[in-house]
Amino acid sequence: MIVCDDISNDAKEIFDFSEKIIEMSAASTDNLTITFYTSFNDAENEQNSLPLQYENIENPQQIYARIENGTYCHGIAEFGLNIIQVPNVNLTGPLQKCDTDTDGLTNFNLTDVEVDVLGVRQDDIEITYHPSIEDVEAHTNIITNPSNYTNITNPQTAYIKITSTISTCHVAVPIELIVNVPPTINAISNIETCESDNNTFNLLETIDSLLDDTTNVAVSFYRNSTDAENGQNSLNDNYTYVSNNDTIYVRAENTISNCHITSSFILQVNSNPIAYTVTDLQTCDEDYDSMEEFNLEQQTAIVLGSQNPNDFNVSYFELEVFEYPTRFMDVK
Repeated sequence: MIVCDDISNDAKEIFDFSEKIIEMSAASTDNLTITFYTSFNDAENEQNSLPLQYENIENPQQIYARIENGTYCHGIAEFGLNIIQVPNVNLTGPLQKCDTDTDGLTNFNLTDVEVDVLGVRQDDIEITYHPSIEDVEAHTNIITNPSNYTNITNPQTAYIKITSTISTCHVAVPIELIVNVPPTINAISNIETCESDNNTFNLLETIDSLLDDTTNVAVSFYRNSTDAENGQNSLNDNYTYVSNNDTIYVRAENTISNCHITSSFILQVNSNPIAYTVTDLQTCDEDYDSMEEFNLEQQTAIVLGSQNPNDFNVSYFELEVFEYPTRFMDVK
């Protein structure tokens, strides 16, 4: 019985002796009883019989079969167990790439694993690639262009098959294909803020609006798309704006897979309103209780000056505590 070794090349395999029983009984009309032994003496004395599923203890190894047909007589046949070494290979790590369109599919160069798998140059071998272990065993669906292979699921396990051209024994090594999806940046065109005294804005305040999930995500900001793609010349988080509509480029990078995505938004800096000084409102106390109603809304036009009242909401608040409560007319 001749079998090919597995990837371990340890010269040990499980042999199914039931195949031998079928082979030995094929030409006989008798109901044969066949048992197996590691020595002629054991077979002759019918002791230390072997299980039908047997792992060899040396390579090659001689096995003895005791054949009985129900009579007093018996026969002993022998055959060898031989395990042929497969090409020497190593396991390989996964191939990982970043997704560019969030569909979970991308192109892989499967031949990148050959250095890890083969280690050194080996002669008399044939290399093929297959999308599944079933295809490896059947030698079907050979990947014809392994240097530009698009995965069909994410993740996917493809296989590199190395076959000895001398013995035809082969070994298969799994290749894990993983497409990592970059973080998601929300589509926000404008982020508004009010102008500050020193013309600065903390860009970190935009992160909650830009990203719903910041787990294992590093966020940085840039002046142009080239710097954002290359991850260079990032802006200071305390950004000094140069106009009221600067374009800011943002880069979100997964700190584990290093996959990134870029986007941009306009930092819209709105001017602060001007509140002009108003004069005090005065009226006569008709009943000597120091309390009267005032229409504060009549001050609005003075507060706004030449500014368009349709662009502003003016509110009034009591800032001082008087000896007597002050009554005001209800204004919007």
